[in-house]
Amino acid sequence: MLFLQFHYEHLPKAGPHFDDGDNNTQVMRQVVDMKVPIRQTDCTNLFLVGKPSDLMYGSSIRNLLCTFAATNQSSDDLLWNSRGTCHSITYFTADIGFQCVWINKGNMLANVSLVIEYTITFAHTVAAYPAWQWVKFGYRVCMTILVCHLMWIKYYCHCLQLESLLLKLGHRTDTPKGNWYNEVVWGDPTPIILNKPLRCFGFIPR
Repeated sequence: MLFLQFHYEHLPKAGPHFDDGDNNTQVMRQVVDMKVPIRQTDCTNLFLVGKPSDLMYGSSIRNLLCTFAATNQSSDDLLWNSRGTCHSITYFTADIGFQCVWINKGNMLANVSLVIEYTITFAHTVAAYPAWQWVKFGYRVCMTILVCHLMWIKYYCHCLQLESLLLKLGHRTDTPKGNWYNEVVWGDPTPIILNKPLRCFGFIPR
């Protein structure tokens, strides 16, 4: 479906990136010169690194691109033209989108192509679930309220109490007469908030 919708004939020549907000899809293209094949063992370091969204590739996409990179391409070889694959993106077993990659022979970003140039197209679609978005928003609001509450009762209220005590009593019982200046430094309460594993786990679904 993505291949037909975002075929090179339907995409602008200028610019490798295309954002389709109506369909929650981002399309990225990269032109590669395949004069020299790349061995499967070197595929990750020499070929996959630097490809758009490479951190999210599933095994099917990695296998496709590494097999393509290892193939000895010829000037009239159309074996890899319009070949591709897709995989679903899940989060805690829930489908949140999918990604597709396909290959076209030639430079689809220019009017002129070299003999052994290919254009790799990456399409990333995020599933839009309005109800789920509201659930996440509500969860984050609750987490924010919880964090603010913990910061107050575990840290900031004690800072205010300390300031109040210093103003009234000073920093020692036998303070000599004179003008004394005390400074209370308010630090970062994050370690106090995250000192419980259960609290840390609560931030994962965000």
